[in-house]
Amino acid sequence: MMSMVNAWNLIRVITGAALIGLGIVAAILPVVPGFPLVILGVTFGFTWHPKGLRAWRRFKAAVLRRLPRRRRAGS
Repeated sequence: MMSMVNAWNLIRVITGAALIGLGIVAAILPVVPGFPLVILGVTFGFTWHPKGLRAWRRFKAAVLRRLPRRRRAGS
């Protein structure tokens, strides 16, 4: 019998794979933007594993480095 942790990880992987698939289909069709669905799918599906979490943190750090920094109101 599967433990709840394994069952939860399985649900996350299935949900992530479905969102990635929907994101790829949506990227082809002009109705829904596909890139946010792919990002959400990767977040759900792969961040439970240490390698997936490490890759997600690297991606997030790279994106945040490219964004302009906000100035504080008092500066």
